[in-house]
Amino acid sequence: GESLALPPVPTEFEELEEMSLEEMKKLQNDQDAFENFFKSLDLVKNPIEIRDEMHGNNIEQARKNLSYEDKLIKAKMDVDELKQEARNRREAFEVLAKRQAKALERFQPVKLLAKLDEKADEADMASEDVSSSFLSGEIDVNSFLKRYMELRKLYHLRHSKAVQFRKGNMQRA
Repeated sequence: GESLALPPVPTEFEELEEMSLEEMKKLQNDQDAFENFFKSLDLVKNPIEIRDEMHGNNIEQARKNLSYEDKLIKAKMDVDELKQEARNRREAFEVLAKRQAKALERFQPVKLLAKLDEKADEADMASEDVSSSFLSGEIDVNSFLKRYMELRKLYHLRHSKAVQFRKGNMQRA
């Protein structure tokens, strides 16, 4: 805070020099008269006025500060609401990010390759089943040729893609 510079202590008191002996005795014997005289001295009046002025300024500043209380409380509530909204959005984002990561997981090269191999094997097994059905007389030649060729073509297409994929990944590694 601000420090108050005190005036130097005087070596003479003109006010006392101008008084009669009787007036001085009255000051000595009458406490109220002494206090009134003391407070009328410029040396005393000035610091008291400064103190009173500072006190008034402090009160005014305190009132001004208190006038901001409602605005500050509202601002704090707004900040708290925004913090909560940010937390909620972050939680929602984390849920969506996990969901996205899980959805993208199935598109990882290793998983895609495994799925491609699985589907190639399924086509191979299905063509074997069609072949067995033909040999046991369950289906005729035309049905056998049509279905068997479709499944073998599908098997070779998937197998070829898996081989190409493995070669491409080995070259990148």
